[in-house]
Amino acid sequence: MTTLSPNDPISKNRFHPAGTRARIWRIGLLLVSIFLGVLLVSLGIFEYRSAKQNGRRITEAQVMYMMLGFQKELRRPNSPAQETTEALYLMLQEQGVHRVEIYDGSQLLHGIGTAVHALSLNGFETMTPPAPVRVQFIGDDLVHARVDLPHRRGPRAGMGMGRRANRFGPSSRTVLLELVPKEAIVLRERAFQIMILDMVAAIILMGAAIIFWRLSVRQDALRMQLEKDQQLKMLGQMSAVLGHELKNTIASVKGHSQLLEEELLGSAHESRARLIVSDSIYLQNLTEQMLAFARSGALNREKVYIDDLAEAATTFSEAPNVTVQIDGKEATFHLDRQKMQQVLVNLLNNAHQSKATDITLSLLAHDQGLQIRVTDNGPGMDDAHLEKIFDPFYTTRAKGTGLGLALAKRVVEAHGGTLSVRSTVGAGTAFTIELPPTSKEARP
Repeated sequence: MTTLSPNDPISKNRFHPAGTRARIWRIGLLLVSIFLGVLLVSLGIFEYRSAKQNGRRITEAQVMYMMLGFQKELRRPNSPAQETTEALYLMLQEQGVHRVEIYDGSQLLHGIGTAVHALSLNGFETMTPPAPVRVQFIGDDLVHARVDLPHRRGPRAGMGMGRRANRFGPSSRTVLLELVPKEAIVLRERAFQIMILDMVAAIILMGAAIIFWRLSVRQDALRMQLEKDQQLKMLGQMSAVLGHELKNTIASVKGHSQLLEEELLGSAHESRARLIVSDSIYLQNLTEQMLAFARSGALNREKVYIDDLAEAATTFSEAPNVTVQIDGKEATFHLDRQKMQQVLVNLLNNAHQSKATDITLSLLAHDQGLQIRVTDNGPGMDDAHLEKIFDPFYTTRAKGTGLGLALAKRVVEAHGGTLSVRSTVGAGTAFTIELPPTSKEARP
């Protein structure tokens, strides 16, 4: 069995130190880009949440400032005049206040403005601690505030904090406010814009890294494919020269060994002569495949009926009892009949040699071209074999040449098509040929 190793010219690029360093750089760049992108998004979210918290603090400070404005007019025992309340409301309206309500205990004294959400003294009773100023956020764009003001002007000398706290009791004046926290909204919106910009920058950064990764991987794949094509070209030229040099010599050896086998018929040396004949036939087949591989690029197209192509392939293959399925028997395509027939023969022979008992050859002519599929119920192949199955001289059989599938792929690609394989261990293998519609010709 012939296999590829790290020293083979076709596969050595996979193990080349420069290629390994390039992959490490690509992985490092991708990881750094992802890290920076996550960092940008995290910073944006952190700044946005901090802006919301700072906005709440600013709003609380704003309400405290308003409380100072109410103290002078509302801490007197007598109820304030309606005109005073309206003047205070007009002064605070520019700061986003929608409605002002003034209570003496639980009795509403004055109310001015229109509230989006109804104000209520009970809405603040469950809030702890019961401070003189309590703020309740209704969403992010609306605030309710309660300000408790004492009747008296201030504590007497020597009064402690406990005495001061008693000034804010049920008999205290209470002001309810509804306002829009403009400064907090502006701060939050700016932080939100920055967060969106950070997210966009992170997406662009990671997207650029991924695109660079894919382009770099594709460039390496193209470079490896180019080097492989060059190796195949050199191999084809070498095969052509070597095949022509060996063809006549092998034919001579084969002929003389067959004569020797006839002369030694019945003698003790007959088996040795038969072995020479067998090895000569093997070398002759190998030489013919090498020459076919070298000439596979040149095509001699002609009009071919797909049903005739299927019949010829099953006739010349080693596989018995092949099930043929044809859709569009009258369709014709411009193909190199001999080479495409040899492709199908190789695929059918491979299925037969894999010990498959159920082999199907299906041909489907459609608007997108011609699809040919060879399926079997053989043992299947794992991923390691599938990666190398089309490499020249790769084979798992002792007497195989490893050129059959390489030749088939080269012929199909010369027709402008593709040859692909799908296999499952224990379930079988399917080879699919897709030929473009440019090869199609309507029957006259």
